[in-house]
Amino acid sequence: SNQYASDVATLGGDRIVTAWADLGALGKYASKSGALTGAGALGLSGNSGLGDLSRLGGGSGFGNLGSLAQLGGAQGLTTNTLKGRLVLGLELQAGYASISGRVVGADVSGVQNGDAGTLLAQLPSGSVAGVAVSGLGAIISKELTKLESGPLGALGVKGEMDALGAKLGISLPGDAINLLGSDVAAGLDSVPAAHGKAKFTAITEPTDAAQGLKTSQALAGLMTASGTPATATASGSNVVITNDAAASGALGNDAGFKSAMSGMPDKVVAAAYVNLAGIWPTLGSKVPSDIQHLTGIGTYEALDGSDVTFAVRVTVN
Repeated sequence: SNQYASDVATLGGDRIVTAWADLGALGKYASKSGALTGAGALGLSGNSGLGDLSRLGGGSGFGNLGSLAQLGGAQGLTTNTLKGRLVLGLELQAGYASISGRVVGADVSGVQNGDAGTLLAQLPSGSVAGVAVSGLGAIISKELTKLESGPLGALGVKGEMDALGAKLGISLPGDAINLLGSDVAAGLDSVPAAHGKAKFTAITEPTDAAQGLKTSQALAGLMTASGTPATATASGSNVVITNDAAASGALGNDAGFKSAMSGMPDKVVAAAYVNLAGIWPTLGSKVPSDIQHLTGIGTYEALDGSDVTFAVRVTVN
């Protein structure tokens, strides 16, 4: 059909395999199927169980169908609230395999593009894994409001947060939400040795940078007192929290990162990277020989008008 052709054309370039689906029609079909088979009793409808894929969101492109379901307006697999049309394609090149796609006409309310990709690239050089999300502070604030007005509110959760905040000298959850701010990235600097502690780095763009630094220093102090020495420092308008004194450089300058994340827009909802080439040597003979040629995985999810675009790329040597 013309609609199919126009949707596939948005992928650009040649693809060896393409797939297309009308999510609205699928939702209606699933709803009828669920009603006929009693899927509701199995937790496959409404907002529960597998039906609520949106709870698995977090923004990691095609690899995270929960996030796509949420961005597509899905409240559950067996409702008729799915919206938009999904198109995706597989591309194979000498150095990588990539699946990219688009949800056309998705419900993108509640999500936003931001500098998540930029912060991901600012993690230390050689990091073995990292993930970044835009607008996380606003998302958590919204969810906390729901929780406080629900059953958990009656369990004294707010009182416990107040007590913890008083102990740290900060206000919870407000200062934590401020620290997360508009964008946040967190990464694993290296694969922990046997019985060793993981080395990590987190970078945030607090809404109020000065208060964000104060909050991060309180959290770093708590970690240090718990046996994991950590520091919190300001880097321009960003805050960097790490327990890796040797961390240096920028992940964005690494050749593997550049290859895996190639094509990522300047502004994204979320992005993630796994440095497989940095992981395999630490695992030795535990890694099957037929996957050792895989060097990295990069993924992102972004908004393009009212559409959601996403991609997952696996690089090889």
